[in-house]
Amino acid sequence: QQLSHSTAQLTMQQQQLSQLASDREQEKAEKGRQELDYRQPWDILKNVDPDIRPVYHEWTNETKNAYSAYYTQQHLHDKYQKFLEDDTLHPHLQSEKDFKWQFTKSYQQVGVPLHGEDG
Repeated sequence: QQLSHSTAQLTMQQQQLSQLASDREQEKAEKGRQELDYRQPWDILKNVDPDIRPVYHEWTNETKNAYSAYYTQQHLHDKYQKFLEDDTLHPHLQSEKDFKWQFTKSYQQVGVPLHGEDG
């Protein structure tokens, strides 16, 4: 009877240890999933020394501004490159080119078109 009691006690301890190990594995897996979750950049700053946070904020703003300027310049470059490829003018410049100036009659009588101009 003493043997069955100690066997039962060992079995119970083994089950408890097994449950503990299972719980630890579950916690470990949950922690791993949390680490893989996407975080906003400012969430990461919560774990940074408060005296260093302004440096990171400044860097973030500078980087954001640099990328924004790059994107804007790239967009404008592509836009004007398309005008060159199509051999056309920007609509604002085209309207200026097509504008017919209203010269006085006295000027029109003596005025001479420049060489290469439509007149």
